[in-house]
Amino acid sequence: MNEQYKVFILRHADMHSQQPRFLNQLGITQAHRVGEALAQLGYRHLILHSPYTRTLQTAWIIAEHVNVISIESLDILREHERPESRDELVERAGSAFQMACALFRLNPIIISHREPIRAMMAGVFNKDLRKIAVPKAGGFVLNFDGSSSQYINAETYKKELL
Repeated sequence: MNEQYKVFILRHADMHSQQPRFLNQLGITQAHRVGEALAQLGYRHLILHSPYTRTLQTAWIIAEHVNVISIESLDILREHERPESRDELVERAGSAFQMACALFRLNPIIISHREPIRAMMAGVFNKDLRKIAVPKAGGFVLNFDGSSSQYINAETYKKELL
């Protein structure tokens, strides 16, 4: 029997609308709830986040609850800083998605932003990226059977899935 692995692709928790965009009290609560739910699974996780403060804060709060291998910031997970074409976004998000799938044995938690996540998951669900909803502190779970880096199914994040 193969082991089961999961890749979690999550959007950062709720934040203040003005700069600097730190998590607000709701966001802090959301991140703790996600961390508590992930902790119940009993996995060890590699946590990867974009270089923005709101994703870093979300990552560290989740890390308070789960067994963490490492926490790392990756520029590829960033929100765009300049006008970025849809093709550029899709290419960057595709690279991030391939990286996440390659790391599946580390049960990574990928914490990013709405647009990169939408672009990553558009191909998974065969939908236009504009039709992919990604709530704050929500996202997607990819399931792997342990035999390859190809996910066997993907589900929209719901508390019941964790």
